[in-house]
Amino acid sequence: MGSEREAQGTSPARTEAREQARRAPAGAPTAAPVAQVLALQRTAGNAAVARALAGAGSLTIARTPATDVHDALQEKSRWSIGADDGDTKKAWGVLNHQNMANMLAAMETLRTTGDLDILLRHQGDASKYNVPRLMLGVHVVQLRAAGPIQPAGLAKIVPELPAAGDQVPDIEAFLRLPPSGLTDPQAGAGTPDAAAQAKIAAALSPGGGAVMGPWDGDGASAAATANRAKLKTDLLAALAAHLKREMPRIRKLVKAPKLPMTSFEGAGRQAKRLVDGRFGAITSGAVLTSSQEAGRASFNFTAHVNLFDETDPADYTPDPTDITGWIAETDTAAAAVQRAHSFDKSRGPEKAFLTNEVIGPFVKAGANEADLKLYDAYGFATAGSGKVWATPQLTGDTKAPAKGVPSPAERQARWTMWETLVHEYLHTLEHPAFSDATRGRRVMKEGFCELFTKEVLTAAIPGAQADSDPALRVGVEGSQPDGSPFPGFTKSFVPGYSPGDYAPYLANAEKIRDATSPAAVKAAFFQGHVELIGLAPDGKMAGVGAPASEVKVPPGVTSLFALGVITNTSVDAIVAANSGLTPSSAVPATVQVPGCRYHTVVEATERRPTGGVTSSKAESPKQIAAMHGITEEQLKRANPQVTDWSKVAGGDRVLIPAH
Repeated sequence: MGSEREAQGTSPARTEAREQARRAPAGAPTAAPVAQVLALQRTAGNAAVARALAGAGSLTIARTPATDVHDALQEKSRWSIGADDGDTKKAWGVLNHQNMANMLAAMETLRTTGDLDILLRHQGDASKYNVPRLMLGVHVVQLRAAGPIQPAGLAKIVPELPAAGDQVPDIEAFLRLPPSGLTDPQAGAGTPDAAAQAKIAAALSPGGGAVMGPWDGDGASAAATANRAKLKTDLLAALAAHLKREMPRIRKLVKAPKLPMTSFEGAGRQAKRLVDGRFGAITSGAVLTSSQEAGRASFNFTAHVNLFDETDPADYTPDPTDITGWIAETDTAAAAVQRAHSFDKSRGPEKAFLTNEVIGPFVKAGANEADLKLYDAYGFATAGSGKVWATPQLTGDTKAPAKGVPSPAERQARWTMWETLVHEYLHTLEHPAFSDATRGRRVMKEGFCELFTKEVLTAAIPGAQADSDPALRVGVEGSQPDGSPFPGFTKSFVPGYSPGDYAPYLANAEKIRDATSPAAVKAAFFQGHVELIGLAPDGKMAGVGAPASEVKVPPGVTSLFALGVITNTSVDAIVAANSGLTPSSAVPATVQVPGCRYHTVVEATERRPTGGVTSSKAESPKQIAAMHGITEEQLKRANPQVTDWSKVAGGDRVLIPAH
């Protein structure tokens, strides 16, 4: 793991100068001790002071008379400069303001070998000496010699009293990175608190009510045995009633004419266009393996490639067991029976009972298996592994009004397919990490997908019905030989939005969105950030985390000044958010830093059908930065403990600075 998680530490306060430099006037920025500046440079690297370089040619470096500086140096002719080899070098010569400015501006690199490292001389190779670039960010540099100068640091960089017309830069503001100018896609998202977690857990439970208590059929008691028998009888009856109710419609579809799947390629591509237009930015920022990226890039609703006829046995194999499980979860009466017994199929004993005592016997009873296969093939559309299966049947008026003009039934079938394929295409954009966390819960699989389907269709259907988008109509319906739309369009061809059987799932997905945020559910579904909806990667409810702004101080950050710079905030803001802290306080292990939050790294994986990961890929710094509307430089500065970003793996947490 390259991120070292959040192992933190602090160090003792640095030695203060025995002779205090002059104080800045009221309202001037607080001075930063040299030791703090050098500690910041070691921790965050030269990037933390890089902005100072831009002003090298224009800033006034000092107004203290050169003779005063010279005299101070002459008082102590030999200073220990803290070199790694232990050498002591003699500081001599007259330092004037222009020479100091020129030397600082000429330095191409910054390297620290000790805590003082401020010595300059006006002759010789200035590049041999390590000069803190932060000296350019202040109005004056004062060197004061008082007693033996040791590497622990007995100098301060302080603002001088400004002369008329001079400007005193704010050190922290000067070092702060400029705004990224980017939109924050995760604005409003965060780890759910206890109250939100409870709402999410309830929405994910069967029926979306309160979280289920213990199953009343668990155990060997007479009461548990009777409850199991009652549950089985009532649930089998509900399944039978559902199938009996649906089969007349399904048998009509079996006999109905149908269009070739090539007829729906245009509808699929229009569905893809609208979905990509709304969610393309967030889906393109998701981490995927190479083959997953290639699969998405090539997807374009092509018949017999990724668009198939679900009613054709050559294209689709029905699964009567799966469709029975869907009925058990979706049918209103069946769901009510399970709630009455506190029955939750996501738990081990209940899942085994449902599979072995209810679904298996129901499939094998009478003509159920044959009917269930027809129901699966003709009653639904399906998506999986980058493929979509749909039913191409025609219903209604199949008489063409004129030669070359499609019938009303055909036009309505194309528009209905367009709406269906919006939903199915969204399924292909579900992130693998989200899929791993669903645990078979259709609130996540279908509810979230329908949540985004509703967002797309409620925006697009009014325009389609009003025929205000000619490209959409020609794309869905096709066109005449000259490319013009078919005549006789009416708004009745375009069905209004309805979630249909997915209404309960949609309602519960909306509860999760309302308990978190729209940004959170999008990041979870499209980018795999299920922690934003309160889940662990395995789909279990996660524990309630620390407040978003509670920062574990990275190793090596030993001052509030340094913490303010790397988190893109200020000492004043940190002090105001933490009772008992002062600007000179030792830095505690955790600090409230307003505007900060953590990002949990997501990893995309590919798995074998028989189990096991074949390949994986974690989010890159570029992707993480884009997810929060910051720059890579801001991200890396906030995480000095990460020495190799290529080793950051799924589950690691990195700090997002205030922005």
